[in-house]
Amino acid sequence: MSIVTLTIGGVDRTAYLTPGSVRPESALGNRGTCSFTVISPLAAGVPAFRPGDGEAVAVTNILSSAVVYAGTIDSVDEELLFDAEAARNEMRYRVSCVDYKQLADKRQVAESYSDTSAGDIFRDIVDKYLAVDGVTYTHVEDGPILELATFNYLPASQAFDEVCELIGYSWDIDTDRDLHLFERASNTAPFSLTVTSANWRRMRVQRPRDDYRNRQYIRAGTALSDSRSETFAGDGEIRSFLLSLPCGAVPTITLDSAAQTVGIGQVDTGKDWYWNKGSNVITQDASGTVLTSTTVLAVTYRGQYPLLVLAQDDAAIAARQTIEGGSGIYDAIEDASDIDDRALAEDKGRAYLRKYGVIPDIVTFETDADGLRAGQLISITVPVHDLDGDYLIERVTSQDVGGKLYRYAVQALSGESLGGWLNWFKKLATASRKKVIRENEVVLLLRTVEDTIVVSDALSVVSEAPETRVGYGRIGFMEIGV
Repeated sequence: MSIVTLTIGGVDRTAYLTPGSVRPESALGNRGTCSFTVISPLAAGVPAFRPGDGEAVAVTNILSSAVVYAGTIDSVDEELLFDAEAARNEMRYRVSCVDYKQLADKRQVAESYSDTSAGDIFRDIVDKYLAVDGVTYTHVEDGPILELATFNYLPASQAFDEVCELIGYSWDIDTDRDLHLFERASNTAPFSLTVTSANWRRMRVQRPRDDYRNRQYIRAGTALSDSRSETFAGDGEIRSFLLSLPCGAVPTITLDSAAQTVGIGQVDTGKDWYWNKGSNVITQDASGTVLTSTTVLAVTYRGQYPLLVLAQDDAAIAARQTIEGGSGIYDAIEDASDIDDRALAEDKGRAYLRKYGVIPDIVTFETDADGLRAGQLISITVPVHDLDGDYLIERVTSQDVGGKLYRYAVQALSGESLGGWLNWFKKLATASRKKVIRENEVVLLLRTVEDTIVVSDALSVVSEAPETRVGYGRIGFMEIGV
């Protein structure tokens, strides 16, 4: 007997389900998955049913009526089971599914937004790209305003990820295909764990130091230099001039002390000069008068230079020295090529130290209560394990236990040492950084244009008498003698 019901393509297929084979799983940073096995008898060599790629799947806990999993079939592995002696003749299907977040992987987004709230960006992408697949947005919060966000043919899921990374939020598509956008700190579990809560069993705690560090390097992208000026003279031919550093902000350009108009290359037109972020080339408009050796071109700009910063926790280093001897230093380096501001790079370095600067608690436990998903914060207060705070659920797996109950295995992680995960997420969400995604990029919208062309002409036919002479043939305007 199975303790769950299984529907495939809207049809109840529980009768074909192998009990105990349903394995839903949610993992932080990944799509939720589910696998199960169904066996279909054959009649006249034809299976009673065959699960197909893309069909909708729903798994419901009979005891609680909670939807344990919902998504679509991603792959099917089928095997013919035939045993003449046992009169067995059936087809076994091992089915793998992915949750509804996969719907946001299917569509490429080509949009640009300015001074728009994160929520309005999400809602617009749903309206234009995902609504046709049944996605709604009842639970999308407004969130902060983004100055600029440009998505040049990116999967909707990547667009959502980039917005959330910038503002410190999370997104999800639930079992009803409803899109959620929410503050990470507000994504709390429906219950907590205490010594007396009687809703958990078999708790274990590990405290590894694999990711521990007390000195953090951030290899960022490029930072802006102080304002600098460079001058150039023409030669009567060239229209492009090389700056010493790649340009990181709109330059000020004068020609013989007269102010010049400046635009973005391949974007603006009708300007005197053009620049592009990350390029050290300044180019004159083709309609401008070519510079001669007597003219003075002056460019004032802020250049870009490679950025490497270091954050260090002296107290943590001293603590490790006391315990271990030696230097007490644990180094780590992270790449963050998208950061082009020194202060933000330093903030990220300190954030890594807050997150990984303590040896973490990795808590695993079992529960029979529904409602836990990866990404939630769960409060755990169990003094015997020295646990007291908010823990981030990293993974949830579940299974049917002997047809009597549905059990969940959960893994959760402790947060940063100063205030726990709640403050970690709040600091990320309120970081004083410019909320811009790809400010120097143009969205090229591709369109297929159809038209009908009708071509007609008048055809004149002239008949001539056939050649009657022996040994001659007429081809066009020639006579050929044989």
